[in-house]
Amino acid sequence: AGAVVIDIPVDVSPYMEMFMRAAPPSQGRVLCRVEVKPQRNGNTLYELVIEESNVLLLVALRRQRQKDVLISMFERDIENSHIGALRSVQPGMFVLEGRKNSTASDPPWEYACIAHGTHQTGEMPVMNMMEVAVPNCSYLDALFARGASRKPLPSPSAVVAWPPGELERWLREHDDTVPQSDASLLTMRLPHWNPETKLLT
Repeated sequence: AGAVVIDIPVDVSPYMEMFMRAAPPSQGRVLCRVEVKPQRNGNTLYELVIEESNVLLLVALRRQRQKDVLISMFERDIENSHIGALRSVQPGMFVLEGRKNSTASDPPWEYACIAHGTHQTGEMPVMNMMEVAVPNCSYLDALFARGASRKPLPSPSAVVAWPPGELERWLREHDDTVPQSDASLLTMRLPHWNPETKLLT
């Protein structure tokens, strides 16, 4: 009888891989709700559950002292079981980074950079504005396939992650008038202002 060997890298998170795959529209939509649970120590726990069956999908722990948010699949022991973290790098700017391997000296790679601010034009009221920079998967995959970087990827998830600080730099320096191949920018759609009715549409 032949032996079957499955080679799975030790630093791959199957939970992270699952949430990075987009579901096709043919699978339909699932209604979810977020439950907020304040903690005695000042932290806040957020639970994302499926509304119909009350199945827990994700847990986010907002830590007041560390000023970050840990994301996990489980409610218990989040600090040791989290799959990602949302960390503030400066006022109004955050990065979504993977969990740091305790045995690795390098900082964790980043999956997204979020910039939050306000926008106002003419008579329009002040509105919240958000931009999200995410790596372009096809660009990174082709880049490493061509051997442009000799450094090995930390995990298969790294094709959609950048080294620390690179997404933040790209978000500050990118040109909106030029098509971008290395990353994508997600921007909130601003409503139109009707000066006659003074309403947003």
